[in-house]
Amino acid sequence: MCLTNDELDVKMDFRSLALAGTMLGSGAVIVMDEDTCMVEVAINACSFYTDESCGSCTPCREGNRWIKRILDRVKEGASSEGELSVIEELGENMREGCFCALGMAAPNPVLSLIKKFRDDFIKHIELKHCPRKVEGN
Repeated sequence: MCLTNDELDVKMDFRSLALAGTMLGSGAVIVMDEDTCMVEVAINACSFYTDESCGSCTPCREGNRWIKRILDRVKEGASSEGELSVIEELGENMREGCFCALGMAAPNPVLSLIKKFRDDFIKHIELKHCPRKVEGN
């Protein structure tokens, strides 16, 4: 789950982060600048959970795969804004239907990124490339 630059003053404790709509996870903090592609961040997070899934329950195994496929299409500009809603629905199904905490948490980074950076995802779809990346970089 992510915080935006407007949320930098949120205290790093369970209660404060929960009130901000996020949580303490592995204890890692990743800082990204304004040139970071949020679609690529979402793909990387989804790829991690896809690789870590044991595959025992269908919501996790298939949910991660489908979310990654859609995110890949978003990155390529071959998607539609409606598919963001499909990701959100898949994520909610995973939160409710997975057997273990890994599966229940797997959609959280992607859902958080879509919620807080939805315009980036939409621009990616519309422009068919990353709006944050400058030619030559």
